[in-house]
Amino acid sequence: MRRVLGKAVDLKTLDGVLELSWHADQLRRLGAGLEPDLLRGRLVTTVSRVRRNGRTSFRRERGA
Repeated sequence: MRRVLGKAVDLKTLDGVLELSWHADQLRRLGAGLEPDLLRGRLVTTVSRVRRNGRTSFRRERGA
């Protein structure tokens, strides 16, 4: 899957975005009094990011 995806996007950037999202999700869990979910995968992290931020989740520009 990464080979195909790599033709459409910069994988290094995508990995960075997903890693930041994963850490943000863990902080949200801790803030809600839950234990961190260390086994949370890339797909679940991506879906939660899109649900939280909408289609603008992966825009290059900052701000609204």
